[in-house]
Amino acid sequence: MITKLQIIILILLSNYVCLAQTNVTNIGDLYIKSSTDIVYITGSLVNGATATLNNVSGNIHILQNLINDEPNMAAGGGNLYFTGSVLQTVSGTQPYRTHNWIVNNTSNVVLANRVSVGNGTTGNLTFANGNITTGTSTQDVLLYENSTYSGYTDSKHIIGYCTKRGSTDFTFPIGDGTYKTDLDIANLSSSTDFQCKYFGVGYGNYTYFGELISIYDKEYWTLNRTLGTADAQITLKWNDARNPLNHIDPHNLRVAHFDGTVWNSEGGMGGTNTSTGVVTSMPVTNYSPFTFGSTSSILPLMIHHYQVLATANCNVSIAWQNALESEVAYYTVQKSNNNTNWQTITTDATTTNGKHTYTDNTQLNDNWLYRVQIVEKNGAVHYTDCKMVKLSCNENKINVYPTIATHIVNLKLTNTTINATVKVYNQSGQAMPVAIQRNGTTIVLNVENYKAGNYTITITTANDTQAFKIIKMN
Repeated sequence: MITKLQIIILILLSNYVCLAQTNVTNIGDLYIKSSTDIVYITGSLVNGATATLNNVSGNIHILQNLINDEPNMAAGGGNLYFTGSVLQTVSGTQPYRTHNWIVNNTSNVVLANRVSVGNGTTGNLTFANGNITTGTSTQDVLLYENSTYSGYTDSKHIIGYCTKRGSTDFTFPIGDGTYKTDLDIANLSSSTDFQCKYFGVGYGNYTYFGELISIYDKEYWTLNRTLGTADAQITLKWNDARNPLNHIDPHNLRVAHFDGTVWNSEGGMGGTNTSTGVVTSMPVTNYSPFTFGSTSSILPLMIHHYQVLATANCNVSIAWQNALESEVAYYTVQKSNNNTNWQTITTDATTTNGKHTYTDNTQLNDNWLYRVQIVEKNGAVHYTDCKMVKLSCNENKINVYPTIATHIVNLKLTNTTINATVKVYNQSGQAMPVAIQRNGTTIVLNVENYKAGNYTITITTANDTQAFKIIKMN
């Protein structure tokens, strides 16, 4: 055990190095004054309840653990280095405070006590190597007013709780151990402590309200005011490499907030990038938890190649595929002619090579809306976008011949369908180049350059879209 007298002598030496693995216990006054003063501890540092550790401008290097019981520590203006080669921990009954903290340990650091960075004017947390994993909400990293951080990457961040004090804009340097999961707060109305944590799982309750039609069930953040009353704008960031959002229309993403009963939209609008991007809320007054919500389609995007088409015999063909089939309990296909009263027309669809299909042959003329309900194994319920077809049976009849062709296919239209738009898709759903020649009510489609196989021709008029199958022979 080092006495108060021994500590004073050591500091006068300017550079103090412990060459063996040695633990240091401070129960007196440890005063490190000069920027050239170095306390190098090859073991652990225990700072006792009766101690005073004042690092005015020096450097403390610790290769193992830090235990702090000193209440009301001063931040000082010096540096704390964690440069061990084994897992280092911070524990004790009182938060440890430092001006700068440099974490350079590829074996990582675990907090069972709070570490506060900054003196209120300056201060910096440096991610040189390794992650910091926090314990409970009181065993976090606290960044004081005007303190900063550097070196934050996918491989160097805080896993768990991070608290920011002050009124400036801030990006929380948090992650899941593999990817960054940062959340931004901006335009704070007053100085407030905000504490943030990321969860790489769904919240568990996905009941939504208002403009939202879906809540993301793969990740969420908690953001809480632990001191103060400021409002703030929140920016969430998605990354399909981290968790597949796969959103087909990011423009319709919103910041969603759970109020204890339902998820509500806090506003915002995503960009155009479907693999990474951000969405920023309006000023938020109530907090935690937050995740992505959508006003247009389910999250994550499970359904693709979703089509609703009126066929030549005035039936309606519904088809879709699912990128996350293993998570689905069952589907139902629903229809409505008023977007209010929905009827289930089947809970069993034919599945061939991963593609679901169903044909509605009710043949009632009207404007019909169709949607697919997806019920996941975890109980979450989602819906596809609504797609509309207008059934005017026998009013706009189109003939397509021959259906087995080598060079050309004739599309015989009526006077009401003469200005139809023609598209061709191969059996993988890819659009093909279309070469046509119009001759009155007949369209001649040249398929000579298509490879042999099955194709779908869609003919779209002002009223509906009809689909026809053909086979291209060599």
